Amino acid sequence: MKRVEAIHSFENIRLLTDTHRMEILQLLMAAPATLTYLARTMKQSPAWIRHHIITLEAANLVQVSEIRKTGKVTEKFYRANADALFLQEIILPKTKNPTVIFSGSHDLALEGISEHLERHVNILSMPVGSLDGLVNLRQGLCQISGSHLLDASGE
Repeated sequence: MKRVEAIHSFENIRLLTDTHRMEILQLLMAAPATLTYLARTMKQSPAWIRHHIITLEAANLVQVSEIRKTGKVTEKFYRANADALFLQEIILPKTKNPTVIFSGSHDLALEGISEHLERHVNILSMPVGSLDGLVNLRQGLCQISGSHLLDASGE
């Protein structure tokens, strides 16, 4: 089964804002390719492609998958390190106090606690519902999650 990898690094997300790098990466996700193939496909020079490949290699987004020698010609095949990418980054305020993100069902008790602790910690709310709050916690999009639980009486 092919895999999707999350990119958490703002620097790597910034690298992919270049449309040419993004296109190279998407081609390498589809199949391994040489600089010559990529250059022909994108109607650019191999040197121009190589410049972007070096950047993608340094970010650990692509790698050499195979080296073929035919006579005096050596061809390197590059491939993407993931079959798909999920970009995820949260931009937080720059303050002297630490910031904590709460995600889940809206909670009046947590709102009161947040007001009481605001001198020491910034608590930001991302209300998305119980299940999505737990999903966000698992994906590292928050540090605290709240959810509704069904008790034995059915409430």
